[in-house]
Amino acid sequence: MSMIRTLLISLGVLVSNCGVTLAEVQTGKDAPDFVLTDTNGKTHHLSDYKGKYVVLEWYQPDCPFVRKHYNSGNMQTLQKEYVSKGVVWLSIDSSAAGQEGNYPSDQLNQIATKTGSARTALLLDPDGKVGHLYGAKSGDDLYPALRLQREVRPVMAIGPCASDFAWLNEAVAFWQEYDRTSRTDLSCSAHRIDDGLYLIDPIRLAPEATTALVEQALPRVILLTNGNHGRAAKVYAHQWKIPIFAPSGLEHELGFTPDGELEPGGVYWDQLEIFDLSGASPGEVAIYRRDLEILSFGDAFIHLPGYGFTLLPERYCLNVKQLEIAVQQLREVPVRLLTFAHGYPVTMKAQERLRELLGS
Repeated sequence: MSMIRTLLISLGVLVSNCGVTLAEVQTGKDAPDFVLTDTNGKTHHLSDYKGKYVVLEWYQPDCPFVRKHYNSGNMQTLQKEYVSKGVVWLSIDSSAAGQEGNYPSDQLNQIATKTGSARTALLLDPDGKVGHLYGAKSGDDLYPALRLQREVRPVMAIGPCASDFAWLNEAVAFWQEYDRTSRTDLSCSAHRIDDGLYLIDPIRLAPEATTALVEQALPRVILLTNGNHGRAAKVYAHQWKIPIFAPSGLEHELGFTPDGELEPGGVYWDQLEIFDLSGASPGEVAIYRRDLEILSFGDAFIHLPGYGFTLLPERYCLNVKQLEIAVQQLREVPVRLLTFAHGYPVTMKAQERLRELLGS
């Protein structure tokens, strides 16, 4: 099985629980073989796909995270893109008979047609044997998509590449590029503090632009605002031999273990304060630069065409009520500049606009 490169995407597994851990699958090890029947009665051996890239997506149609990513079209977009490149995309439903998510094959096919699924096949695992084989166990933790095994990163894009960057002021650089997979703008920033660069949720930057950026200051650390923003972090961490800091407990979501933790309420490098914005994406925090009064958001707030400057739409939130409560702590924070992981910065009347939004 060493020639089968397996990518695991966990959305909801086993009985009525959406929790999952990947205890049995290890980077660099052979993918465990199995045999399952799909919703059309065809038998699939994982070994049938030797030499190909394979996606295993644990699928439970009633799981809120499954609905979130299928209702938004995110999952179907990924399926279409990678199946067209020759990737084998196998969804696996490990829902037990009589439990939530366990439907007859014809009904599952109807759901697939309605949602526009582009998977290779939907496999049925009602006794949960394959789920257990791959370490999928019931639990109270929620790990929403996408959760990627590291060994297949080369086949999965690490995101778009921006051609250039701009300085927002004397100390903050910004770059952005449209991502066709997620169909939205991905944005990031880099803060020059003393003689170092501190990158927040970085996406790729063209080589010439990268050279121009690092001529201003040497990269010191990468900071991630949530579990969805691995982006180009590992690439740059390896390239520059610098650490990655992220909120705690996001190893599964990111697909790697960060070098350090960003604790809510903590202040790092004497300047960067961390605010807990639970309810948006996994581990969501905001990063506040005290000396220049700059507030950097991950997913909690967006600033995109068609949306404007607003709170993350409810359909993308883990818990919108929790998020609405969490953001109120920002009401009295002095702010002169807002930056985002999705959208252009707010450079004028930033505090006024933030307070207006929080009070609406």
